[in-house]
Amino acid sequence: MAERNPVIPAKPEPTSTGKDVVSWPNRVEEIPEPVGLHAVEVIPEPVSLDNSQPASDPVARTREAVEEGVAAVKRSLRTAESKSKQTTATIVDRVRVMAVEQPVQFLAAVAGIAFVAGVVLRIWRSSYE
Repeated sequence: MAERNPVIPAKPEPTSTGKDVVSWPNRVEEIPEPVGLHAVEVIPEPVSLDNSQPASDPVARTREAVEEGVAAVKRSLRTAESKSKQTTATIVDRVRVMAVEQPVQFLAAVAGIAFVAGVVLRIWRSSYE
């Protein structure tokens, strides 16, 4: 038979009172403290791969990280701006070409868009009355 682990308390046996309710005995066992938790472990200083700033200066590292983040956001915004300008220019050119080459279809498209916008606005306004 396996030897009982001293860290895990023994499971108490239930006692029956003659009813369907089973009560557990109120027995408290002293659990020994785990070995090795009392020693203080020294965590080493993080090693910086960049030698421009010492690893012990968290303010400078944080400032540098924030500056890198801001630069990345600016690059992303510039890219999004240029793509949106290109897309807008392409759409405007296509609408102009369609208006010149197919005026009837262009007017039908404008009328359809106006109708849908009117229906949406009417539904929106009726929900607030």
